[in-house]
Amino acid sequence: MPFRTVALSVTFFVSVAAAFVYFAVAGHGPFVGAAALGAVLFGYLAVRNIIRAVLRQPVAVFSGDGLTLISGGGVSWDEVASVAIFPGTSAVAWKGFIAIELHDPDAYIARIGFNQRRVARAGVARGLGPIRLPAEAFPVPVEEVVATMRRFHPDLIVHA
Repeated sequence: MPFRTVALSVTFFVSVAAAFVYFAVAGHGPFVGAAALGAVLFGYLAVRNIIRAVLRQPVAVFSGDGLTLISGGGVSWDEVASVAIFPGTSAVAWKGFIAIELHDPDAYIARIGFNQRRVARAGVARGLGPIRLPAEAFPVPVEEVVATMRRFHPDLIVHA
């Protein structure tokens, strides 16, 4: 996750948690218990995002066998049909992503977790493939990421 995203999300979660603590301590209204629960939840989310920013786990690991996704599952290069680069809309907002199309997306979807399965199915329904890697997750441009993928799989078809 980029630093700006982490900073904004932590600021938001801490602010919401502080508001919940205020309402819980001040005893405003009948929702004191909900306010205390909200303070714990948003405090947890703030700490979780700080830990994620410090640990910086990779989104995907490429090897000679294929790619391993941190969100769940691995894919061999034989399963990959093509890769498409979708550029972002602006330098400030969305930075784009890499979509990975598989020969048999249903086989991949069957072996991943429930939440990842929903996201993968939505991507397939939109014609984007079951695997999408956000550009923000990489410290280098997506073209370099695709070049790395090509080093491991020279016959990789890339759509720009």
